[in-house]
Amino acid sequence: MLALLRLPKVVYDYFQRQWRNELTVCGKALVWCIALSGIGTVSVQMPLYQAFCALVMLLAVASGACSLLRPKVTMDVLLPERATAGSPVVGRATLTNRRRVPAFDVCVGFYDLPNEFAPTAETVAVPYLPGKGTAEASFTLRPRWRGRYELPPLRAWSTFPFHIGRGGGRTGQAIGSLLVRPRFHPLDRLPLPAGGGRGGNGGESGQREGHSAEYLGNRDLVPGELGVRLDARAWARTGRPVVRQYREERPAGVAVVFDPRCSPDAPPERFEAAVSRAAAVCEAVGRNGGDLVLFAAGAEVCRFRGGTGRAALETALDALAVVEPADPRSDPFAGPALWAGLDEVAAVALIASDDAAPGALAARLGAGGRTVISTPGGPA
Repeated sequence: MLALLRLPKVVYDYFQRQWRNELTVCGKALVWCIALSGIGTVSVQMPLYQAFCALVMLLAVASGACSLLRPKVTMDVLLPERATAGSPVVGRATLTNRRRVPAFDVCVGFYDLPNEFAPTAETVAVPYLPGKGTAEASFTLRPRWRGRYELPPLRAWSTFPFHIGRGGGRTGQAIGSLLVRPRFHPLDRLPLPAGGGRGGNGGESGQREGHSAEYLGNRDLVPGELGVRLDARAWARTGRPVVRQYREERPAGVAVVFDPRCSPDAPPERFEAAVSRAAAVCEAVGRNGGDLVLFAAGAEVCRFRGGTGRAALETALDALAVVEPADPRSDPFAGPALWAGLDEVAAVALIASDDAAPGALAARLGAGGRTVISTPGGPA
């Protein structure tokens, strides 16, 4: 009895799966034509009856051919681990035919992609795959929004002979997850303190030993030290290696702080615009002569060594890819990680998703003479 009760649902799921995965756009149009011409079955004398029979026969032949010639392939897949929202990401797959029979019109793609991905047109990736042979195929994903997404298995199927149905594709190759970073437009400029203020090592000077025009003096060479300028005359005079010391300006240590607190009534687009602004600020720090040494997105805090440059930006973008809105009554910066890292910072760029929120936080971040650059959370 229970099996009979489940039967309607089993039948419904089967036909839904056939409609969604086994039929192409042309195949769905053919099914609709069969349904509309079905009114001709009331009489064999009607011309519409012959059209109905012809369409049913076409669907049956296409279904039988897809079943007989469906490809059985194994795949080696190469897909980037990261992508940017709104930009296509291209993956590659090496297909190996396990059958001796060749496969025709092989396509590569996904069934049941999340709604966060825009649909892509179905195209033939490999027109001819010989028996026991291999071929290269490419596929494209178009993520709409940032986040981390678990991808369904990658599948290969054939639309031969009439591009009506999909043969094969019942099993696929596991892909894993894809991290989609926020999309942003680079800022024209970011006003950072040049040289002066706190340095990246916690000292009060924004300068360090280097090789600029300002000469400081000489000192003895430290054993194993590389990349220094030796003073040959002093070496000849003293009989030991001597290094010439100079002073140069260096980029100030900069922190980027993203405040994820926002009102539950705020539209999601406002929060996403603030995330994009934070990504643009992180990118602008290095381009404007700064040194990103600290990034915080709520409770997520990342500290970097001075001069990490691109690696620091990559880490910050990864954190922004998965940041979620926080309750406006909470304090995501209550932990000690952010405040301990501010000793190495000369300036703080604060991005708030709610314009009414950053006042008190900006005052706390500016304690100790740090420069606070508060930017609105609007589009970058």
